[in-house]
Amino acid sequence: MYKFLLLIPLVMLFSCQQGSDTQSVSKQDQDKFNQYVETWRAFVAGFIAEDVDSQMELFADDLKWSQPVYNGNQISGKADLRSVIESWQKDFQVTSFAEAEGLIGNDENPNPAGFYSGSYFSTGTPSSSPNGLRVYGTWYWTHTESGTEGGNKWYGILTFNEEGKISSFTDWFDAGGVQDQIEKALEN
Repeated sequence: MYKFLLLIPLVMLFSCQQGSDTQSVSKQDQDKFNQYVETWRAFVAGFIAEDVDSQMELFADDLKWSQPVYNGNQISGKADLRSVIESWQKDFQVTSFAEAEGLIGNDENPNPAGFYSGSYFSTGTPSSSPNGLRVYGTWYWTHTESGTEGGNKWYGILTFNEEGKISSFTDWFDAGGVQDQIEKALEN
């Protein structure tokens, strides 16, 4: 009986260790995730600096881009993204991107982060990979012609190739909401 009682703490110890391993992250994966977050932040810095060349360096030449506006679900490429960024920078000055702004926390996570990767729970195949970076936040901008200041909540999914460049980019925001904010400001 005494030997049996000694085994209980050992079983509990190994059970706890096994459970923690299922949700641990390797240093290599954490470093990749951090690299991907910094790539996104470099993209934002390029937007604020109106440096489209530095932004485009972050994307693979064979980029697949799903635009935030409905276009019949046609996949666009790197040249299309460049054209939209140049047009945006002509008409707007991006002043900032507030990471995680617009996300609502809960009791378990009162201050949600703006960056996530992997999926322990999925209707697809669960993954612990850092690839598939999900980014949440709010873009702030000033309309060049009217001086209207506004903002838009934004969500994007980015995947990366072996060279660490963004190989696919899907983004969502209310493009019509930009025009609505400008019109409302001009009415006042």
